[in-house]
Amino acid sequence: MYQLTRKYLASTISCLLLLLTISVHAEQDQRNTVRTLQRNVAMTLAEQGFEAYRELFHPDYENWANGGRLLKRKEFLDAVKTWFEAGNRAISTTMQSVSTEIFGDIALSRYTLREDFNNDESFVGYFTSVSKKEKGQWKLFRTSFTVLYRGATDALPKEFEIQEYKGF
Repeated sequence: MYQLTRKYLASTISCLLLLLTISVHAEQDQRNTVRTLQRNVAMTLAEQGFEAYRELFHPDYENWANGGRLLKRKEFLDAVKTWFEAGNRAISTTMQSVSTEIFGDIALSRYTLREDFNNDESFVGYFTSVSKKEKGQWKLFRTSFTVLYRGATDALPKEFEIQEYKGF
């Protein structure tokens, strides 16, 4: 009887550890998916066009830049579309993740992002972003950012050069 109880306990503990390991890997996969979404936003616009870009944003998306005016999804996307139709494109993005935390169907991320554009200008900013999972897909839900640098790529100060986080 004692031997049977020990075997049962050992197999129960093994199953629990396996489930915990699977759960940890699933959460890491979710974090990686969210980080990839955030890193590739500008390149989606450049490579796949405005319609694909628009699909990345939740219907209730809001954007708040530099503590300025809050833009609702339509106003934000209208501004991006005007910029895009004028021939502007990102040519590369680099993201350095600080953290991404998953809370059910909500993800909270903090990161530094650099975008280089086809007009020889660059942008670097600190971002806090909330993504929301809808119908099995992560969508950008809220974005707040502070501009660290916006200007000529060749004048980008060294302190704003960021290294891509390779831990995805």
